Amino acid sequence: MSDEPTRRDEGRTTAPVTALLLSVLILSGAVAPAFGLQPQDDSRPAADVVADGATQVSHSKGHPATLPSAEVTSLNETPADEAVRNASLPENATTKRVTLLTGQTVTVVETGNRTEYRVSADVRMQKVSTGNSTYVFPVGVDFGKFDRHLFDVEFLVQQNLTDAETDSIPIIVSEDGQGDYIVTGDTQTTDGMLDSVTGVEKQATLESIDAEAGRVSKADVGQAYADLKADDTIEKVTLDIKYRTDLAATDDAVSASQARKDYGVSGNNAKIAVLDTGIENSHPAIDASSRRRTSPVKETTTTTPVTARTSRVSSPATTRVTPGWHRTRV
Repeated sequence: MSDEPTRRDEGRTTAPVTALLLSVLILSGAVAPAFGLQPQDDSRPAADVVADGATQVSHSKGHPATLPSAEVTSLNETPADEAVRNASLPENATTKRVTLLTGQTVTVVETGNRTEYRVSADVRMQKVSTGNSTYVFPVGVDFGKFDRHLFDVEFLVQQNLTDAETDSIPIIVSEDGQGDYIVTGDTQTTDGMLDSVTGVEKQATLESIDAEAGRVSKADVGQAYADLKADDTIEKVTLDIKYRTDLAATDDAVSASQARKDYGVSGNNAKIAVLDTGIENSHPAIDASSRRRTSPVKETTTTTPVTARTSRVSSPATTRVTPGWHRTRV
């Protein structure tokens, strides 16, 4: 009879070692799936983490959650608009309905000092509240491309963009590579950026800032958003904000009100000019390779009292000054 160990014998002699090794692996969790034990998974979707705090996940530039004092919460999905409208409302409540560029609607319910935001959406939504604004948006919006004011519900209401007041959303789109330097223009044409975007009525070509302005029909916002998102040649989509010029803070300094009272002047039909003295080409701070022509000097005549206010602008949305409201945003 052979003294060589059989396969059965080999298994018997190594069993204690195998058992010890298996015990170590089980305790370490390395073989948990093989025994029907699922290892603990502490990971959660990024959106869930965001809901717990704005500082727990990184965001794209301009994300509302990066603002000071931002409070981030998740909102329940409500597929049907009818469900939102028919939900019980507090007594004496007032409602305003706003359609977002992404296609969802937000109903603002105000009762006394309490404001509630009811969302009609079939995707996951989030709300970011700061001291001055309330943003409502779908999870995953690229705020590096889409201006956060497009989702500032309170601001949209102040801009008279509720569904009861308008059936479109005004936007400005700028080309890739333009960045925030918008005070001068070049000879490159930007005409046609909005031609392939669904439901957009073009309003103007803004050659000085290489951008186009248009209004997106609220009936087509979902597809328009998809078109804008997919177009890599468009760098930024901003809300075309209306501004109301106001010099109340400086009126007393120049006694403008007293002048109107004493002399009956208002500033109507006064000729004004916008002057540009040019640049010093040899200045070391000016890169010759990036010099751009400036817009020609224009003369215009005012048709309203002179109460204009000037301020530095840093995005295409702040370049078109029209009658309306202005607030300093954060």
